[in-house]
Amino acid sequence: MYNGEGKLSQVSGASYEGLWINGRPAYMAVKLVITGLDDTGSICVAPGESFTISVESHTDLGEIMPGKDQLMS
Repeated sequence: MYNGEGKLSQVSGASYEGLWINGRPAYMAVKLVITGLDDTGSICVAPGESFTISVESHTDLGEIMPGKDQLMS
């Protein structure tokens, strides 16, 4: 069971680095925010092209959680 400071990295590229208590991160994400979108809040991708989006994990206090979340398709 994780306890204390540490980092967990997933195959997807998502990671959490910080305090762990009883096997869980000390801060839990309650909101995910996709960043890097255009003014309309969307992303335009041609069929067959790859793209990258970044996701911020926010706590219930509105703070950005430590770590990096990035999804690619």
